[in-house]
Amino acid sequence: MPSCCKKTRERVSAFFRRRAGVAAYPTAADCMKAFYEACAERNPAKLRQVWHPDSAVCIVEGTLPVTGLNSIMATWSALFRHNTAPLIHINTLNHSITPHCEIFLVEQRTGKTAGRAPEQALHYANNVFLKTRQGWRLSCHHAFAPAELKAPPTATLH
Repeated sequence: MPSCCKKTRERVSAFFRRRAGVAAYPTAADCMKAFYEACAERNPAKLRQVWHPDSAVCIVEGTLPVTGLNSIMATWSALFRHNTAPLIHINTLNHSITPHCEIFLVEQRTGKTAGRAPEQALHYANNVFLKTRQGWRLSCHHAFAPAELKAPPTATLH
């Protein structure tokens, strides 16, 4: 199929998805941005649109893996009810790309404003996105805090 036809078909598909109320993320980076915006806004409806409906896993520091969209949404809804809206700053450390999968390793600096200076916590996260007919969707979010910041070993491990 010529590239002009493919682009036209993608634009038409995106138009009808928007009309149907389904978020269309043309890039994995757009999907990731929407994920962190939904978290910062504590918006479960927006967060639900980001996740892959059939292949979703979420691991948040100190918890067991949560699988399935409904279980993930229940977990995030509980987090939203019991926490204040965080300040979130993201820095991409690594980005791996294949035609249907993109993986981001990001540094997350999250915190809340306390008095005059914000308190921040450092976490790392792996975010795995899969390309679907509806655009890119988050398939796996694994966030963790570094146990101790130190340089990687220089000797061969194996």
